[in-house]
Amino acid sequence: MLHLVTRLTLFSLIGLLVVAPSLEDFGYWSDPFRQPTQQSPGAGNGAGDWKSVLEPGKPIKGELAGERQHTYQIRLSADQLLKAIVEQEGIDLVARVFGPDGKQILEIDADWRKHGQESVLLVAEEGGEYRLSVQPKLNGAPGGGYQIRIEELRAATERDRQLQEARKLSAESLILFRAGKYDEARPLAERALEIRGKELGPVSDKETRNLMAGYYGRLLKGEGRGEALRQMQLGMLKDAKLRHPYYWASFIQAGEWANLDGRR
Repeated sequence: MLHLVTRLTLFSLIGLLVVAPSLEDFGYWSDPFRQPTQQSPGAGNGAGDWKSVLEPGKPIKGELAGERQHTYQIRLSADQLLKAIVEQEGIDLVARVFGPDGKQILEIDADWRKHGQESVLLVAEEGGEYRLSVQPKLNGAPGGGYQIRIEELRAATERDRQLQEARKLSAESLILFRAGKYDEARPLAERALEIRGKELGPVSDKETRNLMAGYYGRLLKGEGRGEALRQMQLGMLKDAKLRHPYYWASFIQAGEWANLDGRR
């Protein structure tokens, strides 16, 4: 916990916010530089929009381009855990989950690569028909393929419930961050990280230390805060050992984007 407090204090001084350091177990991620959308299930303008039922042991392949969207129906019981995997094959996709009432409850955009993997984790708070949609991140994006499958479907454990709470706190923190309410976003992020640390154990500080050293070095050279972070993350993407979003996606720019001299 001391490492967590120290890290968050340091980052707040130079304009970074840590949202959550684990993707595989945390399950909720969204690109912080893109405004969230609240689409209804099945929404979309492409002629290729369609729906299908997603069942355990029956992976489905599809192709998407432009603004097309595919939506999958999944029936869940209350307190049931769903883990679904979307394998991106030449296109960067955004996954969204809608509850039985039709309202969006999750948006996942963890892996920004065209050949990557989005992991959807959800503990159903009520039984009913849920919908999981996949859509290209960028309107007008060239076509690409994907495969979607249910990897786990089982009764939730207390650990699952705690991580679900952390996902909700992380999501709320991102909403506040996007609204410029940084002081309100920080305690939610801290609580999410505290739960994550308790349930999943500590994370190595080596990669964080290296990112921070490089980030601050770029600031001293006159780069803006946002650009310095972006370049560090792009550099990690090029490293085969660090390209997974686990190592870099938890850092987002908070507050001032200018360089240390105030120039934009």
